[in-house]
Amino acid sequence: MKKFNVKKRLFIFIICIFLTGCWDVKDLQRISFVSGLALDEREDKKIELIYQILLPQSSMDSNGTGVPQTIIVQSVGENLLEAVSNVALKEDRIYSEHLKVFLIGENLAKHRNIKGLINHFIRDDEVRRSSYVILTKGKASMAIKMPVKKKIASEKIFDISRNEIYNGKILTPMRLGKASEYLQAKTSFLIQALRTNKGEIIYDGAGIIDAKKQRLKGFISPKDVQSIQWLKGETKGGVIPSKIDKKPLTYEILSLNSKVNPEIKDGRLSFNIFIKAKGKISEDWDPHENSFGKPYSHQVQEVIEKKMEKDMRHAMNTLQKKYKIDPIQLGSYVHNKYPNYWRNHKKNWDEIFSQTSINYFVQVKVTNFGTKGYQ
Repeated sequence: MKKFNVKKRLFIFIICIFLTGCWDVKDLQRISFVSGLALDEREDKKIELIYQILLPQSSMDSNGTGVPQTIIVQSVGENLLEAVSNVALKEDRIYSEHLKVFLIGENLAKHRNIKGLINHFIRDDEVRRSSYVILTKGKASMAIKMPVKKKIASEKIFDISRNEIYNGKILTPMRLGKASEYLQAKTSFLIQALRTNKGEIIYDGAGIIDAKKQRLKGFISPKDVQSIQWLKGETKGGVIPSKIDKKPLTYEILSLNSKVNPEIKDGRLSFNIFIKAKGKISEDWDPHENSFGKPYSHQVQEVIEKKMEKDMRHAMNTLQKKYKIDPIQLGSYVHNKYPNYWRNHKKNWDEIFSQTSINYFVQVKVTNFGTKGYQ
């Protein structure tokens, strides 16, 4: 009998352990999941917060197309904390574990402390540090509210942001956690930028974040983004259009490596940048040339090498002369090779960077041919 009571008590104890696991259960029929978030500055200087929320009741729209139903929840406050708090006045508790994109409008990024905006959400345990941070030219609300085909706006923005493997003009995505790390370290950096036009969401270069001022400094073009990706060896693909004898030619990058080597000579700093690219001629509109011949192949390589160097010089001139800021962390190469020099000059690095000479050594190889001119 005593042995039976012991077993009974043990059984009850085990059952209680499993029952306690239900204390934080969430009713999936009542949960609001945030897919996208946008922040803007209004004309009255207040902060507008926009959530794109997936409705939990149904994963289909009324027409059965498979597009999730969503609602837009907007809130306004004198500061971000008030805007977030005011959401509770009109919506049940929302969950941010599924947040994919974090959009910041142009005016807000120029006038408000970006570190403060990002860190507010970093401190929220529910927000994923892997969410993508993206700048918008104009209002972020225009993008998050944009009606798109087959999917919701935040999902389309998220999917396109990863297309850098297909197009070198798309910057590698910036995650929320990484952006916070750069801002904490007072390191300037680039963030993907997009714009809306006639019902479309279009990726359009990158924004420069000035870590000292914690503000948006300005934008660079998609072409300059591609050139910077070459320089840093971070390109995963893309094409380079050019011409030979006024005939269109397109070189497609298959692989690319870069080496950045800072040098100090007679007290002056310079950079030597070595680029090695392999690719194929994907288009050649000159029917009289033998694409397989070595002379023509060498001619193509020389043309593409000059084109890449010209484009990289243009991109770096934009950063050095127009914005006078290093958002691509060339200073890290100086820090690694010349730690003493860096220690003495890091406080005025942007000024030094804007005056530093850069030498380019580009080596292009044609490994294959797509559309050939000679038959």
